Amino acid sequence: MHHVLSNPLVRAATLLVAGAMALTACERADDELLAHHGVDVDNRLLYVGALSDESGPAAQLGRPYALGTRLLVHQINSGQSDLLPEGWRVRLVERDHGYDPQRAQAQFDQTKDRVLFFISVFGTPQILPLLDQLEAEDIVAFPTSLSSAMAANPHTPPLGASYNIEAMRGMDWLVEERYAGRDDLRAGIIYQDDDYGQDSLEGWRAAGEYHNVDVSAGVNLSDALADARATMTRLRDEGVEAVLLATLPSATLQLVRAAAEVDYEPVWLANTPAWTDGFIDPSVGGPELFERFYMVQSMPYWTEDTPFTREFTAALEEYTDGRMVPSNYTLGAYVRAAVAFEAFGRALESGDVTRRGYLAALQSIDEYDVNGALHEPMDLTTLPYRSATMTRVLRPLPEMHQREQVADYARPAALENLR
Repeated sequence: MHHVLSNPLVRAATLLVAGAMALTACERADDELLAHHGVDVDNRLLYVGALSDESGPAAQLGRPYALGTRLLVHQINSGQSDLLPEGWRVRLVERDHGYDPQRAQAQFDQTKDRVLFFISVFGTPQILPLLDQLEAEDIVAFPTSLSSAMAANPHTPPLGASYNIEAMRGMDWLVEERYAGRDDLRAGIIYQDDDYGQDSLEGWRAAGEYHNVDVSAGVNLSDALADARATMTRLRDEGVEAVLLATLPSATLQLVRAAAEVDYEPVWLANTPAWTDGFIDPSVGGPELFERFYMVQSMPYWTEDTPFTREFTAALEEYTDGRMVPSNYTLGAYVRAAVAFEAFGRALESGDVTRRGYLAALQSIDEYDVNGALHEPMDLTTLPYRSATMTRVLRPLPEMHQREQVADYARPAALENLR
């Protein structure tokens, strides 16, 4: 199993192993290494695609996400990572789709023949229309999406618990801890009119039925934003005490501000894409606005005190020359990229770095935790893929980027009843 970061002593030892691997790969490269799209065997270059949002409505998430991928590519190219054999380098073929599905489609068509795989396709609305093409081209695209639909497709390996699982775990926490002993809880949801929103809505309703909670107060995001103050007034007057937000940060901020303007103070729960740490900045929202705000997530956060996050933070600090722009999305992209390059390293060892060989190597990954970053190690050996099922509830603290864990990792009680 390859590791992403290591201290100098471990690095020295792993370089010996990497050197041996490079010799084997070099021998295969000269004689029998199978390669096609995106692999320059003679120069030991791997080309990978990245379709990002650095200018659209999700850019608050997309920009730091792109940084995480670039960080790991930098480490590989500078010899600071042993994910690939010595001498192999990576070239990113990046495009910014601005969260526009049609633009993402055009960029995919323009770049697909140049790359072995896409290390990220940012956004659920952007990757879902590509599923048929991914199968036809036999090309893997790592989704920057927690849609449950990803696990069913061999070319979109998931990382982390899906949106519906996040929603169910949030309901468990409300019923079992926040409002324990209550039998009259009413919980609402505001959701995007896309797969992300529908996935969250499905999990919310399944958990509501399991716990006998009234979840009839569901509002489509476009309707909610048409008059946000009126929406919040209605939810307040209907006695909705908790609201799940299956939204992007721009909408999250509008809704929470509108609620404060009409003296509505529900418990807010958020799917992973609904939050950005910039909300804590007083010039944006400030901690007072988010005192009753909670996130349901399965991934680590970068200020968590673990060996992985400490090493990741040090690497990011070096890469940005001390101008580190901290974000959990940077950390998430880094972890996802590590999985992608782990699969390529395995494909090299097998002697087949065609798209078919890459997929086979990817599907050999089992019990892989990215150097301790994942609470649930990845298992991609079966299809549908086994995505993570355990999430926890976190509360953002007034200190920037800090978290309080209010509920530990657990599987949703209603998971067996879903579908």
